[in-house]
Amino acid sequence: MVKMKIRLGQRRQRHRRGASQSLENPSLKTIQSLLLLPLLALPLAGCGSSEPLYDGQPLSAYMAALDAPDPALKEYAHKTLIRFGPEDPKVVAALIAALKGGNFTAATLLAEIGPLSPQKGEVVAALVEVVQKNKQNTSLRFAATNALPKFGEDAKPALPALIEMLGENDEDMQTQAAETLGKLHMHAKDAVVPLVNVARSATPRAQRAALDALKEIDVKTYNKLRAGPS
Repeated sequence: MVKMKIRLGQRRQRHRRGASQSLENPSLKTIQSLLLLPLLALPLAGCGSSEPLYDGQPLSAYMAALDAPDPALKEYAHKTLIRFGPEDPKVVAALIAALKGGNFTAATLLAEIGPLSPQKGEVVAALVEVVQKNKQNTSLRFAATNALPKFGEDAKPALPALIEMLGENDEDMQTQAAETLGKLHMHAKDAVVPLVNVARSATPRAQRAALDALKEIDVKTYNKLRAGPS
């Protein structure tokens, strides 16, 4: 009876170990099955005729898994792209193409990969384009703006687009733009006057976001606004 319990316990331990390993590293069969997804009918930008392999799997498989229903598979794809992406322009090119195609998960990955990549300027330009050209897709615009602070000073080319967003007659857009500018800190000095305008005339929520941003960018202006008219 004791031996039977020991064997049963050993089986359970092996099962738990196997389940854990499958979560960290999905099976070859699982990843290869992604090649059947409709997304793969689209060519991957920058890949040419020979598609690169990462851990033995094609880039298209990982791109197809960006929004896979299986959380473990999605996490595996994300980690792999983040690991190889900064040194491989084909990964960055594929993610930029996915971003412009409406995939907001690509923006999240570009926020991790872009600042470490020699193509950071191209990534910022793509994020700015998404902010400017996708005014009907709030989720995508928010994902793009959330990525920008990761680039620090290299995100300065995005200031005109964020200032334009700050001037939109929409509380959500004004708030999002102000929060993004605040995260850019001293690199967003050009946005001080537009932020002051929002802090004085927008809705209470957008006003708070503008004030918080000014506190990060120009504390003297922030203190003057808080003090009120002299």
